[in-house]
Amino acid sequence: MSNKAIDYRILLKRDGQTQQQRMPQWLQPSLVPVDARTKEDFFNYLRSISSQINFYDSGSLAINGTWQDFFNLNAEELNNLAAKASLPPHIALWQSFIQLYELPQGLANTITKRHLDFYYGDVLRLQKNAPSPDKAHVLFELKKNTADTLLKTGTYLLAGKDKTKKDLRYTVTHDIVVNKSAVADLKSLYRDPINKNFIHYVPVANSADGLGAELDKLNPKWAAFGGKDQPLAQLGFCLAGDVLKMKEGDRAVTVNLSLKGIAETVKNDQFTTDLFKVSITGEKGWIGPKTVSAKAVSVNNTDYDLSFIFSLSKDEPAITAYDAALHGSNFETLNPILQILINNQKADFGYSELAAAELLDATLEVEAKGVKDLVLENDLGSLDAKKPFAPFGSSPEVNANFSVGNEEAFSKRLKEFSLDVEWKNIPDSNLSAYFSAYSGNNSNGQFSATAAFKDGFTWEEKTNIVPLFNVSNAQLTTSWKFTNPAFPVKFPILFFPYFNVTPYQFAGQPLEQKISSKMASLVPSFASLKPPSSLNLPFASFKPAVSLKISDAYISYKHIFTNMVNAYKDIRKGTFNLRLRKNFLFKEYRDLYTAEVLRVGRAGGTPAFPAEPFAPEIQSITLNYKATTAKTSF
Repeated sequence: MSNKAIDYRILLKRDGQTQQQRMPQWLQPSLVPVDARTKEDFFNYLRSISSQINFYDSGSLAINGTWQDFFNLNAEELNNLAAKASLPPHIALWQSFIQLYELPQGLANTITKRHLDFYYGDVLRLQKNAPSPDKAHVLFELKKNTADTLLKTGTYLLAGKDKTKKDLRYTVTHDIVVNKSAVADLKSLYRDPINKNFIHYVPVANSADGLGAELDKLNPKWAAFGGKDQPLAQLGFCLAGDVLKMKEGDRAVTVNLSLKGIAETVKNDQFTTDLFKVSITGEKGWIGPKTVSAKAVSVNNTDYDLSFIFSLSKDEPAITAYDAALHGSNFETLNPILQILINNQKADFGYSELAAAELLDATLEVEAKGVKDLVLENDLGSLDAKKPFAPFGSSPEVNANFSVGNEEAFSKRLKEFSLDVEWKNIPDSNLSAYFSAYSGNNSNGQFSATAAFKDGFTWEEKTNIVPLFNVSNAQLTTSWKFTNPAFPVKFPILFFPYFNVTPYQFAGQPLEQKISSKMASLVPSFASLKPPSSLNLPFASFKPAVSLKISDAYISYKHIFTNMVNAYKDIRKGTFNLRLRKNFLFKEYRDLYTAEVLRVGRAGGTPAFPAEPFAPEIQSITLNYKATTAKTSF
């Protein structure tokens, strides 16, 4: 398999890098000679026919055997005798003839080459290129316990000797630092030449099947560029943001992308149906993928707004922050990640049309419905949302408080939110009729509260008056709805001081002092830091910038950072609070009841007691909200 050693001598046996290997053998003029017979071929032929030719005595002319006895040598014996000048006379005469024959034989065998040389050299007058040095690719590997080594341009590399016993020397063509870096993986992509929307991915290119199967040890070859039989590649991008964090309820993420250079066919909804496969990080791994359709709107001749919606039901897991150990890969973020991949099974629209697209900016909008994980409190303490509770206490009076907290929602840039309240003990649908014995206006809409809240950005309300009950029917579920009137900047820019000093050593790692508006630059906890002898603090409030001389003693800057962080947290946090504007007539009830008892005691008759007041109890309460990010430019 790919992680095992490979005998590179097999792979480089015909590496195609040397000049000799670049010349196809069938173009060699001497490949098919006119007469390819050698001296040994002639001698063996002579021996074979000598046994078929009779030998006649010179006197009697009688047959006395054959001529075979005169040529009873083999080729090796012939060459040894020739080297010692000890050939028999008749053999020496034959060898002289053969040596003379080799001259016209050589001319006949080079007639093709001589014809080409004549045609290209004498007729066409083509000039030959000057000889060029040979080139080779060289693999360097450091010995054990050897530091990185610089090989400068021109360094000689010995490559053995040539046929004349001279050293073959190659020179390094550029500076190279030989280190212990190694190729960890070999992967490849294959694009279908017929339908270029299909991209095939080879995760382990140097394996028998591209997926990691063992290579043939005798012939360890592998397909470098893959093929149609490989898995389809997953091509796309990711968006991350804390706005994506949603624990429960029916959830939806709307992605709005501004694209440039996209194919015009994107305007056709038929082509953008099932265009993407979308996944998001969850508490047990990736949630999805889910196939979604996109909608494109033309902005001008080159730009398009592309949007799609990714939805999760209340039965699906919570969306959580990215965790490399759980979700894989190596993204540098602590926020949830939305993974957007081109549908690799869609043939009519996909990679070909999107390959040249440029992402200009993006906006994420989220919606959650039916959020039940709420922190509930009133003036008496915490409330349990799992059972009915009295939000304003057992005898609500004016200025009684009820608060609803949800870090997930109120830390975001809200567009709108609502609280759906199901009441339990409302005695009548018409409270005006129910409290008819009491003075004043006691209609459904008169029982109200002042809402005050902050979202995670700049939306803040302090005097918003909302009715507690449904105006038409107090027994019905009530929805307290709030809509953000505008979307200003994320939050006021905080100008942090620039510390023009060398980095401090904090918990074994440098704490960068160039602090920007990105709060990620701040270490989560602040401790005493050991500064250098001087520190420049060019705060805007200092006139001029102050240079502090500091001794070697330790100094704590905790209060400086704490003030900045608290300001940041104050902007981010938010709690929904209701302050009661009208009491529920408990005091009035006691007065009316006492007066009626006294009246009956004096005058007699049937008492007409007023309707008993009630402390409203909530059976259930759920939060719904929509939040968005600012437009992020890429």
